[in-house]
Amino acid sequence: MNNLPFDDGSPLTQQLMLDGPHQEVLKGLALKVIAAGFDAPVDELGGNRDHVDAKSNFGKDILGMLTDGGAGNETPTAFLGSYNMEYQVIAQSKESRSFTVAFASYNKAGMGSLTHIPGVNDIPSGHAFASIAQEFYGTVTVRVR
Repeated sequence: MNNLPFDDGSPLTQQLMLDGPHQEVLKGLALKVIAAGFDAPVDELGGNRDHVDAKSNFGKDILGMLTDGGAGNETPTAFLGSYNMEYQVIAQSKESRSFTVAFASYNKAGMGSLTHIPGVNDIPSGHAFASIAQEFYGTVTVRVR
């Protein structure tokens, strides 16, 4: 399977960092960081989370991909579907009332995950519509008022 990494500069990575599951993680981390006065123990500020996409989103996903999220599902949701996310707070600043989180999100994309049709298998590398492993790496800095 081919591997396709996306870094902080990728528009898709930037959009992914703003999707619902990432925002929920950021809100939870903000509560912990604020409660600890921007000096929370690092071992309490990391983890992983699976985002599971509904299997009935095929039409919305295609529409979202065709319109860059203008209609149907937003671009990251349409393009990725389900994915695994790992996260870790890498910096906290009491002076600027901010914290920075590093994210890594992983997804395997193939015909099976695209269509959700029973019996549709992923296509091996070297063929049209072959499955790929996608990796997204990025950071988000949150400033708290």
